[in-house]
This record gives sequence, C-alpha cells and structure tokens, in this order.
Amino acid sequence: MPPLYRAVSHQRLDIAERLILQHGASVDSEYGGKSTLLLAIELRYPQAVALLLKHKAHVGYCCDFRGRGLLSVATAYDTTVAIVRQLLQQTDIDVNDRCSAGMTAVMYAIEHRQYAILQLLLLDPRVELNVENNVGQTPLHFAISKEDYLSVQILVQN
Repeated sequence: MPPLYRAVSHQRLDIAERLILQHGASVDSEYGGKSTLLLAIELRYPQAVALLLKHKAHVGYCCDFRGRGLLSVATAYDTTVAIVRQLLQQTDIDVNDRCSAGMTAVMYAIEHRQYAILQLLLLDPRVELNVENNVGQTPLHFAISKEDYLSVQILVQN
C-alpha cells in the first residue's frame, strides 16, 4: 500500500501533506485499483479531497469497480456537499459521466434522495438533463419511476 494511500485511509492528513510536500509522494497513487482521491471521497473526507485536488490529483477518467466516476461516487456515497462542490470546481471532471448502468451523478442524487446535492449539480451549466441511462430514462423519468416527487419538483424548476 503506498504511504499516501495509507495516510488517507487512516485519516492522517498531517502525514499525507508531509508525504506530498517533503517526500514527493504521488497524489495519483493507487492501491487495489483505487486512487487515493477515490478513497478520500469514499471515506467522506473533504479535507483530504481538498489536499489532493490542491496538489493536482487526476480527476479525468477515474472510476470505481462499478464504473462510476468521481462525482457519481461522491453522490452515491451520500457524501458531503463540500466534496461535491470541490469536484464541481474542477474543469476537467466529466459532470455527465455515466457508470456501467448508464447512471449519472444527477441520477445517483435522485436515487439516494440527496436533494441539496441535486440542487448543487443543477447549478452547474455543464450538467445535461437529457442524458439517458441504459434503459432510456432521463433524470426526470428516473425520478418519476422512483416516485421521488421532490426530485421531480427540483428538476422541473431547473
């Protein structure tokens, strides 16, 4: 296990920062096919996400074992708004990335009833609401199929 990955997994931000600054640890280190940034997102650890992003962690095509991009993972793990906000500030993140089931971050926000995150996602002009999942549902159709009428209201208002 790379030292930076270990430091983040044990929520030792002080050690993680020292490894990056003094020992040149790669912010893109991986263990078991999972990047350190993905680990920080799964752990709901916004300070580690901020540290890794500050040191230019790769946010392009990075996914978990289910094919979910960073933003979808952040939403699916019922993470904090702070992490989603940090990810949305990255210009090279694909906000419309689809997982192997065709789900986008917006759809994960609907599925997990993350209304604050859904509203935050909809504020981003890059988010497209006509992206379909693997069964041909747009986010609005998906919200209706989940009988999530609050999500339907939020989507219709936006």
